[in-house]
Amino acid sequence: MSMELHALFRPIQASGRVASYRYAERLPAAPLRPYVSCYWTSEPAEPYRETAPLAARKGIDRVVPDGCSDFIFACDAGANRVNVRYCGIYDEPFAIEHDDRPVRSFGIRFFPGGAYPLLKASLAEFAGRAFSLDELLPGGAGTVAERLFAQPSFERQAEVADRFLMSRLEKNGRPDDSLVSNALYRIFVAKGCGSVSELAKAETVSARQLNRVFDRWVGLGPKKFSEIVRFQNVLTVVRNGRIANGSRMAADFGYSDQAHMIREFKRFYGESPLVAAAEYAGMTDHTKLSVPIK
Repeated sequence: MSMELHALFRPIQASGRVASYRYAERLPAAPLRPYVSCYWTSEPAEPYRETAPLAARKGIDRVVPDGCSDFIFACDAGANRVNVRYCGIYDEPFAIEHDDRPVRSFGIRFFPGGAYPLLKASLAEFAGRAFSLDELLPGGAGTVAERLFAQPSFERQAEVADRFLMSRLEKNGRPDDSLVSNALYRIFVAKGCGSVSELAKAETVSARQLNRVFDRWVGLGPKKFSEIVRFQNVLTVVRNGRIANGSRMAADFGYSDQAHMIREFKRFYGESPLVAAAEYAGMTDHTKLSVPIK
């Protein structure tokens, strides 16, 4: 995957709105940036206390389609249990509930196309589902989880993840990704607008071949993936509070009209752009997704 793709597509999440949890992101080591969008962490904002009011230990977060898939390492301190899973690409929003038990999570969010060289299986098989990472990567995930949660800081956790991913890439080799990289470049530059037939013609392949490549490398066909990219571009505008003229924004992103844009946004976010803008504006400083990525 090409390093310059990262500058064209910076997927964002709606996670981080629960005040009882801290959420942050940071970049991986430079050699991994063609494959990994970011590392992320979520952990209780305050030390866990059984006597704390239940409302202070609970909350619901929102996860929206971002074109990515994740390795998630979660440590339930209350039950002394670690869960390690791979979450394939999603094309619908869903809620995650922080219950009354303290859970520390470390995630590896793969850039579109970035997980395939590690898993060496068609990512369409994992779309919309979660799988035990121990089953996909036998003998390694549990050990990595122990090392991650033994670290004193997010920075040190990222170093552990860097070493883990570099060793997997060296072991698996790096398959030719020129076609998917070129297609992703065109989709990102067009901000998700354009048809599959136009994209296939530009890459001098058939639409069927392009669909097969995207199923294998990304997990979704190019049409649905492009819709997610367009949504993510609109979401960036909404998050930054720049939605004064909805009709103009709809035209800028290639929607037929404002109503079409709102329908598509609700399909991927679960609420309207105005509701999303209010939710982002209501985030506290320590949970905003605009926390600088280091």
